[in-house]
Amino acid sequence: MSPDEAGLGPYVDAMSAVHDLPLASARRDEVIVQLARIRALAALVNDFELDDDLEPAPQFIP
Repeated sequence: MSPDEAGLGPYVDAMSAVHDLPLASARRDEVIVQLARIRALAALVNDFELDDDLEPAPQFIP
């Protein structure tokens, strides 16, 4: 996926400005690619359906 296809350019530009962190064009593209990868991985977790009656384990014992 190219940086333009990810749709994250405006977000990266805004966050760069908010944090006063200038990014070179090549670095900006790398940041966009990494954020697109993170978004894809997060989608795997967020899309995983859990039953409503599941409870966390009270204690973890390895």
